[in-house]
Amino acid sequence: MMQRYFFILLLFLGVTSLKLPASEFTSLERDTASVENGNDTLDVEVGIIDTLMTEEGDTLIIDRDDYVQTGVDTTVFYTAQDSVVYSVPDRKMRLYNEGDIRYKRMRLRAARITFDWDTSELFAEGVERDTVIDEPLSSAKGIKRMYEGLPIMRDGPEEYDGYTIAYNFETDRGRMTLTDTEIEQGFYHGKTAKKMENDVLFLADGWYTTCDKDHPHFHFFSPRMRVVPGSSVAAAPIYLYIMDVPVFAIPFGVFPAESGRRSGFIAPTFGESAQRGRFLTNIGYYWAINDYMDISTTADWYSQGGWNLNADLRYRLRYHFDGNITASTSYTYEGERGDPRRTERRDYRLFVRHSQEIDPTSRIDINFNYMTGEYYQATSLDFDQLLTQNIVSNATYSKRWEGSNNSMTVNVNRDHNIQTDEVRWILPNLSFNRTTSYPFRRDARDRSPGESYRWYELIGYTYSGNARNYIITEEERQEVNGALDTTLVTEYRAGANHNINISASQREGFITYTPNLRYTEAWFTEREERYWDEVDSVEASRTERGFFPVRHFNTGISLQTTIYGIFQPRIGNVTGFRHTVTPSISYNFRPDFSSPWWGYYDSFVIPETGEVIEYDRYAGQPFSSAPSGEQQTISLSVGNIFEMKTASPDTADNNDERIHQLLNLNLSTGYNFAADSLQVSNITSNFRTSVGNFSISGGASFSVYAFDREQGSIVDRFQVNETGSLVRLLNFRISMSTSLRGGSSNGVLPYDFSDMRYPMNPYDNNVRYYDYHHRPAVGVPWDLSVSWDFSYDQSNPLNIRRRSNIRASGTVNLTEKWQIRASGGYDIFQGEFTQPQITITRDLHCWELFFSWVPTGFNQHYRLEVRVRAPHLSDLKVTKRGSVRGIY
Repeated sequence: MMQRYFFILLLFLGVTSLKLPASEFTSLERDTASVENGNDTLDVEVGIIDTLMTEEGDTLIIDRDDYVQTGVDTTVFYTAQDSVVYSVPDRKMRLYNEGDIRYKRMRLRAARITFDWDTSELFAEGVERDTVIDEPLSSAKGIKRMYEGLPIMRDGPEEYDGYTIAYNFETDRGRMTLTDTEIEQGFYHGKTAKKMENDVLFLADGWYTTCDKDHPHFHFFSPRMRVVPGSSVAAAPIYLYIMDVPVFAIPFGVFPAESGRRSGFIAPTFGESAQRGRFLTNIGYYWAINDYMDISTTADWYSQGGWNLNADLRYRLRYHFDGNITASTSYTYEGERGDPRRTERRDYRLFVRHSQEIDPTSRIDINFNYMTGEYYQATSLDFDQLLTQNIVSNATYSKRWEGSNNSMTVNVNRDHNIQTDEVRWILPNLSFNRTTSYPFRRDARDRSPGESYRWYELIGYTYSGNARNYIITEEERQEVNGALDTTLVTEYRAGANHNINISASQREGFITYTPNLRYTEAWFTEREERYWDEVDSVEASRTERGFFPVRHFNTGISLQTTIYGIFQPRIGNVTGFRHTVTPSISYNFRPDFSSPWWGYYDSFVIPETGEVIEYDRYAGQPFSSAPSGEQQTISLSVGNIFEMKTASPDTADNNDERIHQLLNLNLSTGYNFAADSLQVSNITSNFRTSVGNFSISGGASFSVYAFDREQGSIVDRFQVNETGSLVRLLNFRISMSTSLRGGSSNGVLPYDFSDMRYPMNPYDNNVRYYDYHHRPAVGVPWDLSVSWDFSYDQSNPLNIRRRSNIRASGTVNLTEKWQIRASGGYDIFQGEFTQPQITITRDLHCWELFFSWVPTGFNQHYRLEVRVRAPHLSDLKVTKRGSVRGIY
């Protein structure tokens, strides 16, 4: 009896289809779902083709081996918001309302999905909207707005959406109509698209853009396009459209589509210069050799000015080393061939940078720069480069020893003065340093908890040693037989220097005193002997070679304390004022090392005049010689800090107290007992204060001695005795600066669009739109920084020097899209502007307008450019530029 009912049920299912409500069709822990249909219940193991069906209380089990015949090799998950319909005769499954199918890394969502188990194909589409959207159907997106629930397929990182999508599970191929796809920060659109295995995508009547508008501002169109995500895009032919206007076309093109670095040609820049004629610049090739290295080569050509060649090799292995090597050569000329006034010049530059961490305690840094003297003047617009006088190169190896205070560096230095063409090498420069060490300090285990250090445990020392070898090369030019003869002269100088500092900071009550001793010993390989050549009646010299040590020292003691003064007025929310005074006094002694007893200085006599000339026998050596003149100096200094404390107006908030620093004022002077004149040092002062974002700083120097205008120098007579004033002003300086900002704090302009009566659609010529970009608004974001400085120097009253400058820089966003930046300065006494620059940018959504102008000065130039904002399309631009020197 049961077998007969089973056969009838199979026959019934063979000619009918079963419709199952699927509003609760969701995966559970056991991958099952329950659907209630009246009093009946259907359990379906979600994603597996084994199906359990209940009809009139009985259960039908369809065996997996009989049902799975399509070659689907893994689990298929599917859900639907409305219902899932199985048609047994044609072996098809239909998902209605928010259908969702997941298979491997593919996921498809659509309003309607049909799956054919025999062919392993599915077809997805949307449904027509109940209400019609009144918008122009100017693109595939516009047409698709008439439908809802259009299919969206994600395959790995790529996502595709279209009017319809068909997909085959076995071949991993698909077909889409009116597709829109976003890959690698770009949007691909196609009338018809075929997705092949390995994610290859073929587009018919396709176009590409980085503009995310429904009607993009620009796009590349091609009737045939092949896209390999992460590899390349090939198309033939290719047309560039800007605002639906074709601009140019090329017969075919292959473009890289990899993320990150990729090899390819560098797009050149065309232009014309008044000085150098038509030019083609920045043409070259970029080669991404591997993940750790790349190289770019570029060339510039000028029809009336020469050429430039540049190559830049970069390499990097993270956490180990990185660097680059740049080589450049240029040939420039002015004038026609055969013109006697024609000038030609060749310039070169080689730059090498390498940084490597050998281990956690040692590293090497190389920064080598070589160039001809006029390379920057011929090729650069950078202010710092144009003002460069010295080309400096360095190579440094540094090492430190863990668990000790020792470190060492080995350095090679090259300093090339491009004005005098003098080259000074330090080859090598060795240094060893030991930071403060306490040789008499006991180990922490030998001291009782809380026990203070004994006086001898506070004795510490530091050591630094340095050895240098100088190689100085310069050209000597002299006229021989009416011709200029150039001789290359090379000098060699070597030496070493040792410094030992010993100090012991002690405390007695409120006073801290620190005795100190500094010992220096220098080793030289030569010294100079000067004499008067009576034959030629000129000063002459000879060099004595050997080992010559020079030793000198100084010692002293310093005392310091801190005094606090507190005043609590209780005025408003001001709870107190504090004045901190830090007076200090120090005594320093140094003997006169120019005394004959030491043997570091010598003298000779000019017979004609009897004048005695004293000189340092070790002048010009790699390290300074022993100083001359005895010193017994007392130095005085007083530091003052004025502060104010305020409390919160809310009495319940006792923790909200703030300290405001009102003024920093420092004074210092000294007295040298060993000097035979001018014993009192200059009195120096400096101050600093700030109120909110407004700051003032400055300083002054004074002398207690008078200036003799007839002699043109300071004399050993007190100013108070000469003019009645206690001191004489030597120099004074002051600077003020502030920064202001206003407008919307979040950068969004407070525009009001409530009175807009027309839709904004600039692509429909029959529809007006509101030009909101040029609408004035209150609260435009802006910022401004202004500084002023003034200095006055009358150290020599016969030659008073004054200087004053105003500098300002600011940015203002006139609208949400327009931004203006300006910077510059004005020399008040010279009456001229210094380094002015104006930059204007306009946000054009996917494009950008950029204008830069330097109106005056040696670097005077302008640059106007309209460019695509996408970094990988940075060469898609229109540029107009020029400069007075013809570099642009």
